[in-house]
Formats: sequence, C-alpha cells, structure tokens
Amino acid sequence: MFATSMDGADALCLHLSLIRTAKQHGLDPYHYYVKLLKSIPYCQSAEDYEKLLPWNINKEDLRKAA
Repeated sequence: MFATSMDGADALCLHLSLIRTAKQHGLDPYHYYVKLLKSIPYCQSAEDYEKLLPWNINKEDLRKAA
C-alpha cells in the first residue's frame, strides 16, 4: 500500500521494525536512528553490531549522540 515495489516494501519493513523495536524498549526512535547511523561506519565485528541492538543501548547515550 505504501511501497511501489518489492524492494521499497522490504526497505520500509526494515525501517518500521527498527522503529517499533526501539519503542518497545523505551527508546526514542529518532535518537536511536541517529546513534545507529553515527555508529555503524565504525563497527568492525559482530560484537560491535550487537552493542547497537535496542536492548543493549543506554537511554542516556542516545541523548548524547543526538
């Protein structure tokens, strides 16, 4: 309904699932996205990516990242 292609639908699904999961863990989705986009380029291992999962994020760190 909101996507005009399968690739667009896949991308939308990814973003909406990140937003929803952030909300479920009490995080502000905007600040969570800022943290993700600033941190992902510096990830070098699976552990680095795991630290960015919503349940591993400290709420105070999100405010500092924005």
